[in-house]
Amino acid sequence: MSGDPGPAGAPVVVIGGAPGVGKTTFAVHHAHQIASSFPDGQLFVNLCGFHPHAPAVEPGDALHAFLTALGVAAQDIPEDTPGRSTLFRSFLAGRRILLLLDNARDEQQVRPLLPAGDGCFTLITSRNRLTGLIASEGAKPLALALPSPSEAHETLARRLGTERLAAEPAAAADIIRLCGRLPLALAVAAAHAEYEPAFPLRAIADDLRAHGGLDAFTASDATTDVRTVFSWSYQSLDGPAARLFRLLALHPGPHITAPAAASLVGLPLHRTRRLLADLTRSCLVEQPLPGRYTLHDLLRGYATELTHTHDDTDERHAATLRVLDHHMFTAYEANLLFKQDSLPGLDLGSPSTGVVPETFATIEQARRWFTAEHRVLAGLLQTAVSQKLDRRVTGLAWTLKEHLCRQEYWPEAITALTPALQVAQRQGDRLKEARCLRGLGSIHIGLDHRRRALDHLERASALFEELGVAGEQVRALFVTAMALFRFGRHREALAPAEQGLALARSTGNRLWTAECLNGLSWLHSNMGRPEEGLAHGEEAIALYRHVDAPWQEAQCWDSVGYALHRLGRYEEAAATYRRALDAFEELEDHRNVVGSLMRRGDTRLAMGDQEAARTDWVSALADAERQDLSHSAQEIRDRLTALDMAAGSEPVPPQKGAGNHRASAPAGADRARRSSGAEDQRR
Repeated sequence: MSGDPGPAGAPVVVIGGAPGVGKTTFAVHHAHQIASSFPDGQLFVNLCGFHPHAPAVEPGDALHAFLTALGVAAQDIPEDTPGRSTLFRSFLAGRRILLLLDNARDEQQVRPLLPAGDGCFTLITSRNRLTGLIASEGAKPLALALPSPSEAHETLARRLGTERLAAEPAAAADIIRLCGRLPLALAVAAAHAEYEPAFPLRAIADDLRAHGGLDAFTASDATTDVRTVFSWSYQSLDGPAARLFRLLALHPGPHITAPAAASLVGLPLHRTRRLLADLTRSCLVEQPLPGRYTLHDLLRGYATELTHTHDDTDERHAATLRVLDHHMFTAYEANLLFKQDSLPGLDLGSPSTGVVPETFATIEQARRWFTAEHRVLAGLLQTAVSQKLDRRVTGLAWTLKEHLCRQEYWPEAITALTPALQVAQRQGDRLKEARCLRGLGSIHIGLDHRRRALDHLERASALFEELGVAGEQVRALFVTAMALFRFGRHREALAPAEQGLALARSTGNRLWTAECLNGLSWLHSNMGRPEEGLAHGEEAIALYRHVDAPWQEAQCWDSVGYALHRLGRYEEAAATYRRALDAFEELEDHRNVVGSLMRRGDTRLAMGDQEAARTDWVSALADAERQDLSHSAQEIRDRLTALDMAAGSEPVPPQKGAGNHRASAPAGADRARRSSGAEDQRR
């Protein structure tokens, strides 16, 4: 930031940032650095725009003080503010003066104080953004961010000495973290450490942790008491904006969207957007990304104190339910767009009054929402768990699990679904318990947790059998067969698969029958009986078409392609994979696009066309990396590495086991894992 005058007249810089971020300190420091460039003088005024006890300085009074400091006789100073402003500007014309207007309330307070001479430079600090000055006066905004961890460390070192910090680096890091890197909080913590120079820094960090929240940053001087400094900004808010600020503490973060905030406060979206704009202008809330708002940790702690003081238990509970419902119903609707028939029987009930879930026009919009809200959903699930809100626990667990499985985040998927199992067990709901066990078992397949996967699936099957729910039992048998095959117990896998098919046929349910046929198609093809695999796959496709199940049909085309590959009918196999790919691409199922591309590459390699295989695998790898599918990406890299090692040798002949990658790779258990999502909630 330079103090040189700009071509359009007297430059103005508005310094903003959260309460306690060090706006005044920064402005004063910079003013000292550039003061020599303004030989005609420097003018400073604290406009007290946010002082709780002193009234804001009127522009006319500030102008009177400036004019007096510049040597204008009292009798020559006009009585009215416009007259004083005109005299002030004419007096500064042709002079080089530096002005520091600290703690401004709004544009109206500042405008009369701005010089007209192009040799002057004005620094303004404010807790509001003063966008009016930026728009109409050409002021330049300078938003102070939190210092980086290294900058915060340097701040402490200047106060406490580098040797003291070097002696206890872990304690110094804890102090910085507990202060949230907020300069004011760091200053208070440093003052405590300076007052007790014999105390180790670990004792200071432990004291900050023991006090918790803002109590650790109290000070006798109001200007350095963090809670008091925050209160000056809070007290400037109107009622609705203050209520939103308080209720934001009930959202776990790390950020919240405007639609979610609207549900949180139970207000229309257009009103909530205005309130968020007010909070952003007041620098109590930040907008690090377009449409996403966040609170500094210490401001969140302050908001938490306020909501427990001003909002009764019923209001806080209602707001919590609204924000949980917003994300739960939005996630449910987003999952439906993927057309994977994943949660058809999940009973979410009705949204709380005032909740307006978000809607999406495309799968890509839904995918971006899940990616952005991943941590938020996990935090909200923990909120529901901690408050024993069982229906929300179950709904959030299942809807979040679906996204995590699509992304191959297997450990996180287990963490998400486990609370739903605990709810079912606590409620004594054996059907829900069995569904959760089956879902967890299928996820454990992807992690190669053999004992856990089979144990969960065995318990699920036993419960379904006791309850006499045929459809659920069919799926349990199907997933068990996939697990056994995935773990190398190939012949054992046929028994539950065929038992499931017989049970499905006895019910007359075409979808269940088709899913079992699809599984058997894959099993038979991998076990050296591709003729049977092809027959099962073709029968399954006919049934899928009858029940209009495009996603499942696409998976079955992939199975048929694999059977054709094992029969040596490579041209037909490649064409069939193309059919599966077209369907997956239309459904925007990138994960299965990756799998079908891998297997088509296997087929092309078996045909002796190494370059075509490489093309498919490179394309699959790009998709896998773009979608953050780490397991699939590694599978493809292994294929490409093997191909590179064979380069320069004789053309690779068709291999009998060329398709076996599918059986041994994580994608090989895909039907088992996806079936858990697709079927665990269907009655």
